[in-house]
Amino acid sequence: MAIRKAEKKDFDAVKNIYLEGVVDEFHTQYPKKSRTIIFRESFVPERLKSIKKAFKSKNEVIIVSEDNGEVIGFGHFKIYKNKIGWIEKEYIKASFRKRGIATKIIQKGLKWFKKMKINNIRAAIFVNNNPSSKLIKKSGFNPRHIVWEKVK
Repeated sequence: MAIRKAEKKDFDAVKNIYLEGVVDEFHTQYPKKSRTIIFRESFVPERLKSIKKAFKSKNEVIIVSEDNGEVIGFGHFKIYKNKIGWIEKEYIKASFRKRGIATKIIQKGLKWFKKMKINNIRAAIFVNNNPSSKLIKKSGFNPRHIVWEKVK
C-alpha cells in the first residue's frame, strides 16, 4: 500500500470514494435521511468542485492511499488565508476501513502542514461519527468547541 499526493488521474476514484463515504458519514448523524436528501443537504456538487480545485492549488493537497494500483481512500487538507490548516475531508472505501489507512493519510497530511509551516490545524466532525472522532483524537487533536444546530 502506498500513501502519496494525488495526481490529476486520481480524480474519478477520489470522487467515487467521496460519494460513497458522504452517505455513510451523514447516516451516522441522520440515519433516517435518504441518499437524495443527503446529497442535497451535504452540498455534494460544491464539495466535488472544491476537491477538483484542490488538485491544482498550492494551499491544498489531496493525499491518496493506493492498494495494488487502486485508490482506496483519500484525505483533503487545506490552508486558509488566516494560516489555519483544516482537514477538510477524509474517506476510505468501505471494504478497506478499520485497517489503519485513515491514520496513515492523516499522518501524511500533518507532515504536509508542518512542511508548509502551519501549526494550528483543525477538523470538524459530526457528533455521532465515532470512528472519525476516535481517529482524530488518536492523531493528537483535542475538542475545542461544539456547534449546536436546530435542523427542521
